[in-house]
Amino acid sequence: MGQVLFFTPLVVYFLILFSGFFFIKKTKQTTDKSYFLANRNIGLVPSVLSVVATETSVATILIFPAVGMSSSYQLAWLGMGYIIGRWLVAYFYLQKLYEPHKLSIYQTICGNNANAKKVLSAAYLLAKFISSGVRFFMAGYALNQLLNIPIGTCLIMITFIVGLYSLLGGLQAVIFTDQIQAYIILLMGFFLCIHFTQHYTVEDWFAQSSWINTQANHHNALYFISLLIGGIFIPIGSHGADQDLNQRVLAVKSLPEAQKAMVLSGVGATLVIVLYLTVGILLKQSNLHGLDAKSPLVSYMMTINNPLFLGSFTVLVFAAAMSTLDSAINSTGAIWKSIFSSERSGQYWSFLSLLCLLGFALLFIQINQHAKDFLSLAMGSMNYINGGLIGILSLFVFLKRPVNTSMIISALLGGFFSTVFANFYIKPALAWSWTIVLSSTLAFALGLLFAKNRS
Repeated sequence: MGQVLFFTPLVVYFLILFSGFFFIKKTKQTTDKSYFLANRNIGLVPSVLSVVATETSVATILIFPAVGMSSSYQLAWLGMGYIIGRWLVAYFYLQKLYEPHKLSIYQTICGNNANAKKVLSAAYLLAKFISSGVRFFMAGYALNQLLNIPIGTCLIMITFIVGLYSLLGGLQAVIFTDQIQAYIILLMGFFLCIHFTQHYTVEDWFAQSSWINTQANHHNALYFISLLIGGIFIPIGSHGADQDLNQRVLAVKSLPEAQKAMVLSGVGATLVIVLYLTVGILLKQSNLHGLDAKSPLVSYMMTINNPLFLGSFTVLVFAAAMSTLDSAINSTGAIWKSIFSSERSGQYWSFLSLLCLLGFALLFIQINQHAKDFLSLAMGSMNYINGGLIGILSLFVFLKRPVNTSMIISALLGGFFSTVFANFYIKPALAWSWTIVLSSTLAFALGLLFAKNRS
């Protein structure tokens, strides 16, 4: 009976997930625009939910409860920065990308310069496969704890399920399933909070909550000013210069709706952050001992004797994992095709991306043994290129013309080496929030210098 209760939520989830499959299958993905951009016919709400689901990976479920246990609501300032940053992206960056958008945003940024497009696209693909591979690995780690199945087997299982609908249905299928997954992520967050608050009063919750960290030093990543400024800079890279999250916004019907979707996604992301920080705060108040510091929420779930609850939580892990993987497959597939200008179908290039992501996730099974925690693993994986991407996109917007190969290489190298300097040559290491400010500023300055030298 216990196994029946455990698997019931999973069966219901997959039935709902694939309920729209036959409708999506009937809508043939005959062109690149239909496969990668859903004919730019996505509505405001589906776009917002898709963005929120995509950026809510299993890393959210593993990291934010752990951060909530250690520092309460101090990380919420990051969400405030997200909202401001996405408003800046919506009204200063997005309008430069929306109308001229082609297969990938890097075609727009580089114009007709084929070499520049290849260099920028290749650098992004490598960084994206690493960062998404980290998050994909975390999904396998969590499911390994819940199902007692080897991590590699869990990763292959997710790969098969996600590949089935995302490769056949394109972005339309991705956004359809993302909406379901977004509701699961939000509803389970609320449900977990209710579950943990049954033994606490509102007064106890407020009395033990901490909202602001005022320890101002260069290595304190939780200092509220550091989080706020870092949160403003990050969306320029993650939602402006990143093909993945930008793609479902660029697929919206009109620029005004796309701008609204960008801003509202910041509100949704902040809600998710606060929800799962709250889960960690309440979990800490439960005074449970022996929880895994890397993934306390998953560790807690293994202690309860409620198969229906545990099955529902497993659905949450699947939803978070799949929403991140399917979008990465579709967006990077578009970049592969833009690089090679091939007549091969979008499915072919998306399948190549799926194999790359699976390979990197399997690699991180070994790398994880040397990582201190999931936070350092996740935040460090994309930082080495994010600064360069922010600098390059800002140059494109500031100069009002495509960027060239020299500008791209100088910006990417500036962002990379400043990140290396901040992480390894400053003792103690510069906080990641200040690192992104340093790397993107230097990347922009170097790119601008090369732009003037070529003019």
